Amino acid sequence: MLFCCEAKTQTNLIPNSSFEGYKNCSFVAFGAQYQAAIFDSLYNWYIPFGGGSTDYFNTCSPSNWSFAVPSTVAGFQYPKTGNGFIGFCPYANDAFNNTLAYVKEYARVKLNSKLQANTKYCLQFYASLADSSNYKTNVIQGLFTQNDTSIYIENTANSLAQIIIKKSYSDIQIGQWQLWEGDFIAQGNEEYFTLGDFRNDSIIDTVFIASYHYPDYYNYYFIDDITLYKCVDYEINIPNVFTPNKDGVNDEWFIEYDELMELFIYNRWGSLIAKQNGYKISWNGDDYNSGVYYYLIKTETKTYKGHIQLIR
Repeated sequence: MLFCCEAKTQTNLIPNSSFEGYKNCSFVAFGAQYQAAIFDSLYNWYIPFGGGSTDYFNTCSPSNWSFAVPSTVAGFQYPKTGNGFIGFCPYANDAFNNTLAYVKEYARVKLNSKLQANTKYCLQFYASLADSSNYKTNVIQGLFTQNDTSIYIENTANSLAQIIIKKSYSDIQIGQWQLWEGDFIAQGNEEYFTLGDFRNDSIIDTVFIASYHYPDYYNYYFIDDITLYKCVDYEINIPNVFTPNKDGVNDEWFIEYDELMELFIYNRWGSLIAKQNGYKISWNGDDYNSGVYYYLIKTETKTYKGHIQLIR
């Protein structure tokens, strides 16, 4: 028995997700050289303390400005959609100053609502490697925090980020928008999202591209169209028969789903005989006789009812 459920709507928890909302275009910049104008240009997004000098680009910028589109300070690039996008350096080993993380950059936004505990969330965004990049890196990370914390960079291969998206180097091409996506299960009450790479640059794998006129040995990604929403599986497969006779075949009634489930199993007289919750639920029939039993499964978005035939 197969139940299908379509996600009619997906609520994006990222405000100004396509970077279209700005207050004015006289200082369309998201970088340190225009720190006073950060909050006067791009709505919602900002640079966390210790987060470098992330840039904002928009087609409204005068063509002779560094933040004009498509001829930006970091390379030639049109938006994925609309008129605006941002750009940052997830890897920035400044060999000229011999200082790691000299211009390592991040972007942060306060979510539209706090995340719910034990709920799976999906993150998607588009990234394009700028043609000014000296190196390719193949990891971009997403950090979710309850507070507006300072940036902390790990000195090991581990990262505080809940979502670590890794691509094949061969898939990353200069100037091409590509979809990056990942997911995680929230602890609950996370309210801030930060995009970047939270590992020390000295342990980040890179692929050398070319040397440019910049003293910084870095890579630079343009970012557009970020979405964060509750993951919804479009199909839930609920078996209606199982045979717990210990022959190793179909001995267990088992369901796995992307949403947290509550399971209730009743006998034919309506008495509750089993209860369970989780992303994976199962029933081995316990010591009950062959017969028909009834289940009720509740998720955050849907309720399922039906029968199970137990055959010994």
